[in-house]
Amino acid sequence: AGDGGLKVIDISNPASPTVTGSTTGSDQNAVDVALAGDYAVVANSQYGVAMVDISGPTPGVVATLSAPGLASRVAADGNYAYVTAGTETNVMDITDPVHPAFVAGVAARGGPRWVTVHDNRLYVSDIRAGVQVVDVSTPADPHVLGYLDVPPLPDTRGVVVDAGRAYIAAGASGLAIADLSKPPCPNNAGGVFIATRGSTAAVAVDGDRGVSLDYVGLNVLDISDPSRPTIIAESGKLGASWYGVALADGFAYALEGSEGMLVFDVTDLINPHIVGHLDLPATPRDVVVLGNRGYLADGSAGLHVVDVSDPTSPRIVGTADTPYVAAGVAVNNGFAYVADGNSLQVVDVRVPTSPRVIGGVDTPGLATDVCVVGDDVYLANGAVGLQVINVSHPTAPRVVRTIALTFAPLKIAQRAGMVYLVGTDGSLQAFDILRPERPADAGRIMLLNGIYDVAVGASGVLVGSGPFSVTLPAACR
Repeated sequence: AGDGGLKVIDISNPASPTVTGSTTGSDQNAVDVALAGDYAVVANSQYGVAMVDISGPTPGVVATLSAPGLASRVAADGNYAYVTAGTETNVMDITDPVHPAFVAGVAARGGPRWVTVHDNRLYVSDIRAGVQVVDVSTPADPHVLGYLDVPPLPDTRGVVVDAGRAYIAAGASGLAIADLSKPPCPNNAGGVFIATRGSTAAVAVDGDRGVSLDYVGLNVLDISDPSRPTIIAESGKLGASWYGVALADGFAYALEGSEGMLVFDVTDLINPHIVGHLDLPATPRDVVVLGNRGYLADGSAGLHVVDVSDPTSPRIVGTADTPYVAAGVAVNNGFAYVADGNSLQVVDVRVPTSPRVIGGVDTPGLATDVCVVGDDVYLANGAVGLQVINVSHPTAPRVVRTIALTFAPLKIAQRAGMVYLVGTDGSLQAFDILRPERPADAGRIMLLNGIYDVAVGASGVLVGSGPFSVTLPAACR
């Protein structure tokens, strides 16, 4: 390829290769080629894709097809070819070489630079996201599995697959090698991005359902397959400033800066709508719902215990005045743990009508969120990073570990022996907490937009990142 069209070269004598035929014309600008039986599939830059009959001594163009962008790279396998053009990898049915047709496309986060196909998987090098892995076992219905488990590679230029490994040309980073026996993970700018109507501020997960709140309204997500999430319902336009949300038993409990807590019925997939409302004295920051009780961190007003036995009429039944600004809350075994300014506060909520602060520990950073596993609390603590606080004696919590991070975590979530922290710089950091006193770094992902919330379910991780909700498969923990 190159110099206008396709050239056929006889290499039977390696010492003296000779050109035996070529395609030419003003509509030829060949930049890549893949072979499919008696045909060559030629990526023809601004002229799209050409199918060339190479069965005889003189190659001949039998069909051309416009592409949605500059056709730059091509791979072929069986009756399908895969063409990178613009920001997509396009699936092309070449069963009838004279009448090829694009049948599907897969978006890349940056710009696809190279594509190869192996064992029903596409490997697409992406200038922003490393190497994207796409399942093409059903070529007309491709879906993204994730990204190869390699360090951040902002300048991937090519990928070759052989003997269970992928070899990645990574620009100034050199050569990277990925073990294909590991499941593909959402590294770098990976994950599956779901465009929302505005900037996503809060997310929650309950089973196979998720909700996200953007500056237009509420979205209901089907995340049963994190590699193929879908928005299945949207509320009407609300134009609100959201701070947090909890999802339980078909209701979403959403916190809005001036409106307090709004309760949405999300079982109505035609029109998820507000069915309940609770005025609050301050600016609410976080909410947890367990059974018939809600636990609400309400900024300068402290922690409220809320009766949600009737979601259409939630009511505060008790309040504990924390010393600073309540920003995050987690609940376990009758105790609420509150990220409260420069401290963690422990609130006894075993009597819902009389919650009371029974212990606390000052922290050097600004605590913004918290989660709890057994006797250990994990605190997102601003510039300080992640703090592990033992609460086996609730009246005397003690810091047992502080882990510095390269970003200031805003939100934190946990599930199945892992904690996940996110920051407005686009970081998602995971830790294995099998040994709470010594959490192990389980990897960091960088998304293109800041991340403002994180939730974890059985299927995977859901984050709110700029104008997207992003799902990350649990298999990549």
